[in-house]
Amino acid sequence: MTTFIMAVDHRNSLRGWLSSLGVPAAETEVAARRLKVLCVRALDSARPQLGPDETPMLLLDEEYGVDAIPAAAAVQLPVVIPSERSGQPEFVFEHGDGFAAAIERVDPHAVKALVRYNVAGDAERNARSRTQLKRLQEYLRTTSHRFMLEVLVPPTAEQAAATTRFDDELRPALTVAAIEQLAADGLRPDWWKLEGNNDAAAAAAVAAAAAANAESGCLVLGRGQDRASVIRWVQIAAATGGFVGFAVGRTLWTDPYAALVRREIDEDEVVDRIATAYLDIATAYRHAAAAAVAGA
Repeated sequence: MTTFIMAVDHRNSLRGWLSSLGVPAAETEVAARRLKVLCVRALDSARPQLGPDETPMLLLDEEYGVDAIPAAAAVQLPVVIPSERSGQPEFVFEHGDGFAAAIERVDPHAVKALVRYNVAGDAERNARSRTQLKRLQEYLRTTSHRFMLEVLVPPTAEQAAATTRFDDELRPALTVAAIEQLAADGLRPDWWKLEGNNDAAAAAAVAAAAAANAESGCLVLGRGQDRASVIRWVQIAAATGGFVGFAVGRTLWTDPYAALVRREIDEDEVVDRIATAYLDIATAYRHAAAAAVAGA
């Protein structure tokens, strides 16, 4: 089963982006909630064009997704919610020790945890993240909720100074090391949500490490990059064993929603454009996966 996720759980970065569009602080919440409902509509409209083995999901937060989460439930779209406090250098629960109750209030299909993790970084911070992530995993294993672990590998100051091509030269090996360190401490999510790679060999190395320590496999994320970059990452992932789909967000909705904020288009056009962008990514994944099977 292939999983295609529309990610719209952004909070800290969303506030900054809306401000850059000229949305007044007093109107941020309304604008953010509106975006997330439109994304539900977009995914619902795109769903009939997916294949029978392609599962759509929405990644939605509780803060600005209060209208979108029930809207998704009403049309039976599976929802994944984040458990992390947005924008932190380590994994911290958004709801502290009340994380389990917060999850039960929403009763999502799955729970995501985002961790920034560089094995060459702060060892004590990494250890604290592992401890908290294991608390989450232990709880989720007692429930019907699946676990998605998103690993971002930011460069240390020394690594950033050593190369201008961190993503290609250093990040793949550091991602493998991060996965191995997290897995050695007992972490085994359903999915690893991972940054894309420009090199097929790098993608294969990352996927091998992650898939060996996952219940389902790996999802490639978009990191808010331009559509051409994301399609390239998705195509490489689809052709690589161990990847089972994608989780892409800002690449799909920033341009259409910005046009709405500027009053250049209406909500129906926003929905159409987001749905089209999502289906473009899904089609790229599907065709690359089929080509890989045919060429095997």
